Amino acid sequence: MHTKTRIRTHVAQPPKCPECASQRVWKNGIRYTKNGDVQRYLCRGCGYRFSDTKIEIDVFKEGFELPDSVHDLGHLDTVDLASGKVGFQNPALPISKDVGSHAFTDIGKRINSFLPYDRERQVCATERVAKNLSHQRTRTKKRAAGATIEQEEIKGKIVDFLWYLKKNNYAESTVRQYVREIKLLAKRGADLLDPESVKEVIAHQKWCNNRKVHVYWVYDGFLHMLGRSWEMPRIRLEHKIGFCPAEKTLNQAIAGFGKRVSIMCQLIKETGCRSGEAQNMKWSQINFKTAAITINPEKGSNPAVKHVSRELLGRIQTLPKAGDKIFGNLMYNSMRTNLLQQRKRLAEKLGNPELRRLTFTSIRHFYGTKLYHKGKTLLEIQKIMGHKRFTSTLQYINYEKQIYGGTDEWICKVAESEEDRKKLIKKGFQFVEQVDGKSYYRRQKD
Repeated sequence: MHTKTRIRTHVAQPPKCPECASQRVWKNGIRYTKNGDVQRYLCRGCGYRFSDTKIEIDVFKEGFELPDSVHDLGHLDTVDLASGKVGFQNPALPISKDVGSHAFTDIGKRINSFLPYDRERQVCATERVAKNLSHQRTRTKKRAAGATIEQEEIKGKIVDFLWYLKKNNYAESTVRQYVREIKLLAKRGADLLDPESVKEVIAHQKWCNNRKVHVYWVYDGFLHMLGRSWEMPRIRLEHKIGFCPAEKTLNQAIAGFGKRVSIMCQLIKETGCRSGEAQNMKWSQINFKTAAITINPEKGSNPAVKHVSRELLGRIQTLPKAGDKIFGNLMYNSMRTNLLQQRKRLAEKLGNPELRRLTFTSIRHFYGTKLYHKGKTLLEIQKIMGHKRFTSTLQYINYEKQIYGGTDEWICKVAESEEDRKKLIKKGFQFVEQVDGKSYYRRQKD
């Protein structure tokens, strides 16, 4: 039997986004599979990435005669992988009938039982006999029973760890991060029930010391959940200066990113909130009359009310009100992935390599650095940003030197009356000292 499979995508009109039903999509790469190339699309409205799942398959014979029961079905036209529907040209049987239940030969059954994303069977295009990949399933079943049981046990322990973190009131972002690290260790071959195996796997990773310490603490929490203990390896933390974007880079990103990612970046820039706080923000937290936004904090910080620009409020009002949250029910990883894809494309377009390093956290760093540059004390910034440790606030000293050049030039003012003091404070001047009844203020030059 000689068979041949030809697969091509339908591109007569732009497909609709399965997330928001918008046709404002563009092509976003091709996925190469054994059955052919599948076009990938990216929605310009919500940033959702999806594939065109409709394919055409023509199966023809050469050197043999198909049974009459197969000829009666008509010509196989299309297969919709998303719904599992098979379309025929001039079918002899109604579409509503279960054609897979008729008494066909083995070949006929395979054609009419085509399942979505079936990786167990395939029709090859070579001159050899048709291959049935069901023997792969047989080899899988012949694996050691002990290894399968152990793998299922590990998966169960990971689920238990997730609920352990939730029951102990860990933040959602912390739960996602901890579970991701535990899954990564299991994927890299570590036996989560054996601390020595975990140490060996972490030692072979090309991670910085800070990342390794973080993973050690995550695994320590996993063992604590199991009621076990271990000797954590000694390792020194590396103190590095992070990245803080310049305001020009931020403006380029806000102007060039997609709608939702751009609005989220501008929201963090004007309020200094965390990415999780921004994504979980609800419509009820926004006062459009006074241009004020209430921040519901994460990580034990205090709530705050921040005033934003009318431009940002106007952009937020253009978002679809699909639920209580202004950004809908999109997962954090989805928003983060869209940012990583769009920043790379924009960096190549504008020739600005700083855009490749842009993250939601770095935008928050910009907000704190701008407060320090305007004359706010570090203690005031610590309270505004919600830092638990003062060392987290000290980083804005270095960030200020990165962005503004670390100039040592100051503007000095003297206030003799209470009215003068109020004016200087409103302009961002910082009190230095008082001599002979006169108050001296200063502010760093822009």
